[in-house]
Amino acid sequence: MKFPDFRRLASSWWATTLMQTRISRVAEGESTLDSVTMADEDGTSGPAEVDLTRLEQFGDVVVPVNDLNVAILRKSDGGYSVALGQPSTRPADGKQGDRGLYCSQKGARIHLHGAKRAKPGTVQMDSATSAPVPADVIVNGGTAKVSRVGDHAKLKLRLTATGPVMGVTTLTVAHVSDDGTSFDVFLQFSFTGASTVPPPGVPLNVDILVPLIEGADHFTA
Repeated sequence: MKFPDFRRLASSWWATTLMQTRISRVAEGESTLDSVTMADEDGTSGPAEVDLTRLEQFGDVVVPVNDLNVAILRKSDGGYSVALGQPSTRPADGKQGDRGLYCSQKGARIHLHGAKRAKPGTVQMDSATSAPVPADVIVNGGTAKVSRVGDHAKLKLRLTATGPVMGVTTLTVAHVSDDGTSFDVFLQFSFTGASTVPPPGVPLNVDILVPLIEGADHFTA
């Protein structure tokens, strides 16, 4: 076989082995068999659906979207596919040495800043904010809000005036539990005269907003 003939044969073989197409059906859950639509090679029949094993590195879970470009490697009993980038949601601010994760919802990402960044080593985690309601960042399945420096904590106090007894009024200040069923007295004093606020014998509940001035080091939100 002459070299030009071998080159044409090799080129034809590679053209049917390494290709790029689009995903027609994405597998979800435990399955990694995605389907692509392949044209008939010999022209005797119509396009056919071919199941290809999605290549994932250990530790990574990649579930692409329908109609996404994929690079495919064919073999006799199917083949493999590698999902390519999605320009519409891929972050556009990458620098040399960066590493990141993104998905089909624009704005949701985890971004590791490389050595070329102004603050190398920074781990940036963003939820999608373009949705009608900003998405959550959930850690360990939690449902409670996380406070930040500058936010406020609510302190519930109960003031109770007793008296006057022989001209002396006793004022008691207690912390009220969240459910309102228990009280921790932390201040009590007496003075001469009667109390106007709170009036004697009528407890007064007060909510005080206390600004937070400390937080976790090296964690900002």
